[in-house]
Amino acid sequence: MSPSAGGADQLVGERLGLKPGMVVQELGWDEDSDDAVRAAVEELVGEEMVDENSDEIVEAILLWYRQDDGDLVDILVDAIAPLAETASSGC
Repeated sequence: MSPSAGGADQLVGERLGLKPGMVVQELGWDEDSDDAVRAAVEELVGEEMVDENSDEIVEAILLWYRQDDGDLVDILVDAIAPLAETASSGC
């Protein structure tokens, strides 16, 4: 998913259900992650995403998954642990 020019951060944020001030954790980053999406998320929320080593409670997670990463269900179950109870569920 690559955002188009003009309002890209708003489009990505709307699609992911993000809002300014939210704490977002990024999981599974690697060199093949889409930097435009990452930048758009950080622009919209107004701060850098926290990494997978953070103990902070977060409101959203940006998960980069690849077929070779293992069982998706296990990864998703592990990913929900740091989510705040008020976190919105999105796709």
